[in-house]
Order: sequence, then structure tokens, then C-alpha cells
Amino acid sequence: MREKFYRLIDRETGLGFIMTLPNIIKEINRDRSDEWQDYDESDWREGLAEFTEYDVEDLKRGEIDT
Repeated sequence: MREKFYRLIDRETGLGFIMTLPNIIKEINRDRSDEWQDYDESDWREGLAEFTEYDVEDLKRGEIDT
């Protein structure tokens, strides 16, 4: 199975970059307190919107080479 990629766009700078879902989840959950409940595959979009400065775009097959 091919890994899914997402384009993240920084709301402040407008710059975009590509990440895999596991890396997005790591970014959302990094540097949090012990009481923090990690985001996962079921709710990561909510965490991304709430705790980062990124918007997300799904990439369609063929938009990038894996």
C-alpha cells in the first residue's frame, strides 16, 4: 500500500510543504505535557487546525513521486 501525502500550507507565510500522515501526527503531538492526549489518525485534522499554523490539502495520486 502506498503512503498518503498531504500538502501543508503555513497560514502566516503561505509556504507549502509535503508530509506523510505519521509525520503530521508527530508534529501535532510534539513537546506536549504528560497530561496531553495524543491526536491520532481519527482526529488529526482537528488537532492540526487547533494547535498548528497549517492548513492541509490532500494530494491526489500522481501529484508527487513516491
